[in-house]
Amino acid sequence: YTPPLASEKNHKTGGHQWNIVGHDMQVLTMTVPAGEEVVTEVGSFMYMSPFMETKVELTLCSRIGFLAGCSRCCGGESCVKVFLKNDTQQEGYVGLTPN
Repeated sequence: YTPPLASEKNHKTGGHQWNIVGHDMQVLTMTVPAGEEVVTEVGSFMYMSPFMETKVELTLCSRIGFLAGCSRCCGGESCVKVFLKNDTQQEGYVGLTPN
């Protein structure tokens, strides 16, 4: 299943094709090329390709680094990040919403 794009206006940035749909509640639908990943906030995930992998990391002790994670927390952002990785040879998709 590939969700249909409800808008005719598509954008392409860094190899990712994306569009935003909705007036009151927006959904960002984007492609994820093979081997790529998307980093997002907790609570923004809506749907994804069935073969995508999900990983949750605490930014204070992750690959992002302690200083970057500490800066996020002091700035009022979440200390937790969600990594959605397409670890296959085919293009995938994700749907994200504002949290």
